Amino acid sequence: MTISTDLASLVESVTVHEPDGSTWYDLSSQPATVNAIGYAIAKQVTDAHITTVISWWAPDEAVLAHAVATALGVPRSSAELELGLITLSPDLRTEDDGRVLLVATKFDNNKPEEPLRVILESRKYTVVATASFATPEGIRITPLG
Repeated sequence: MTISTDLASLVESVTVHEPDGSTWYDLSSQPATVNAIGYAIAKQVTDAHITTVISWWAPDEAVLAHAVATALGVPRSSAELELGLITLSPDLRTEDDGRVLLVATKFDNNKPEEPLRVILESRKYTVVATASFATPEGIRITPLG
């Protein structure tokens, strides 16, 4: 099987278009494509010396973060909001120079970026960048730190 290296094509291949016009991402059915997306994201942030990849806890978010973390050779953690508290699982090991990449299919009200940044920065981590799906480029990498 040949997998495109064009990010927009890769993301489009995991995008489900519903009859009502809504879209969602199905990352569980195409592991080779998700791995290609993970490696493409990792390639774009290699020089940032990421030490951890973090996503919100949801199945597709965890799959994406796992693919990126595997490509970078770093641990992955998931954030969950419950009763107003954000927890990370597994919890991060304390590192003086922890450099984090936040990953999401889409940052929105259900999966916001800002609360994660605040929590991580209060723990002395540097949120280096975010990576999320975007149109038309496929993936949007936003450098932060």
